[in-house]
Amino acid sequence: RERREKKREEEEEKRRKEGREGEREKKREEERKRGEEKRRKKKGRERGGEREKRERRERRERKREEEKRRKKKGRERGGEREKRERKERRREEEEEKKEERKGERGRDRKEREKRERREKKRERKRREKKERKEDRKEREKRESVCKKKRNRDLSGRGFLFERNRGQIGDG
Repeated sequence: RERREKKREEEEEKRRKEGREGEREKKREEERKRGEEKRRKKKGRERGGEREKRERRERRERKREEEKRRKKKGRERGGEREKRERKERRREEEEEKKEERKGERGRDRKEREKRERREKKRERKRREKKERKEDRKEREKRESVCKKKRNRDLSGRGFLFERNRGQIGDG
């Protein structure tokens, strides 16, 4: 008897769902028809200057969007431009140095090379330090997220931090 009742309830539920779906479908269809009718009426209405007005406005909006996109692209390309400018500046500096080198003697050359090596080393150290800092920031960000998740997960079981688990007792 229980099985029969269960079966009957399931069938009723199914029927109810189908009815609801049918109603939804009908509403959607009516909505669509109404929309089409509105559009047809609108087309008939905007014969004179309204259509031109609307087209002008749409053209203006398109133009504005295009302009925005172009500006954005320009911003993205800004990095490329800076890179190129840096390269050119470096090349000019190298040429200047070459000019200076032409008239120098052995000792001067050695001093200059020493100085350049020191400068390169300093530059590399600076770059590495910057990279380490960025890496640390990234790692800390990731770890903080993980910690938050872990704390939340464990707080559901009655303790906040993993190190307290053993002291409280597991369950």
